[in-house]
Amino acid sequence: MIVGKGTIVDATIKEAQATPNSHHDSDAQFTVRRGKTHYGYKGILVWMIKPM
Repeated sequence: MIVGKGTIVDATIKEAQATPNSHHDSDAQFTVRRGKTHYGYKGILVWMIKPM
């Protein structure tokens, strides 16, 4: 892939080991992706591509 200039964004969800009812992980949150509910962490990576 050759990219002259722009931004690449990648997002992922990491499931939490704790259950939503245990309240052991205050950083984990609920989210819905493709109609399914997930409990865990959202991770987003952003790359800025500059021309040479």
